[in-house]
Formats: sequence, C-alpha cells, structure tokens
Amino acid sequence: MSKECTLCDQGKCQPTFVYVVGNRDGTGSVKVGISVSASKRLAQHRKKTRRDLVVHWKKLLSCEFAAFDAEQAICDQLDYCRDQGDWFFRPVGDVVLIAEKACK
Repeated sequence: MSKECTLCDQGKCQPTFVYVVGNRDGTGSVKVGISVSASKRLAQHRKKTRRDLVVHWKKLLSCEFAAFDAEQAICDQLDYCRDQGDWFFRPVGDVVLIAEKACK
C-alpha cells in the first residue's frame, strides 16, 4: 500500500487514524480524514457546524505515511462524488466499505 516511511526508520513517526465522520443519522455528506486523535479531530469538526457529527468508522494505522496513503486512495475512489474538500456525497456505509479495503 505505501512506500517505506523514513520517519518510522528514525523513530519519529506516530500511529495515525484514518476516519469517516458524518451525521449521526447517516444522512448528508461524509468526511474522510486522518489524525493522531480521531476524537479531538471530531471535536474540531463539530465546532464548525451545527450538524450532529459522529465518527462512523476509524482505524489506527502504524504510521502517518500509511494513513495519508490510505486517505488518498479513499478520496481518489470517491472523487466523482466530492462535495468540497474531503467531504463526499455517498452513503456512510459505502464510504466505510471503501475505507476498510484501503486500510487493509
């Protein structure tokens, strides 16, 4: 999936989550992202909107590079339904399935 991470070799890399955020009821657009703390990132997203956002899925990957690589693969597959940034108009279950495959 990803190239060798030179930061891991130097002991400077840290495990990073790939996550899927969306409305609690599963409607509306869905956000794909990465963060070392999915809960802190969710709190930041909540401050920017009145939507009732929750983390629908997350997976901790071994390093930042692997997480970035997986996020990019997910976003590339969803590009046709991009809302804005890394928000997509797809059912949350579909996005989770794509994320699970990208993070294997």
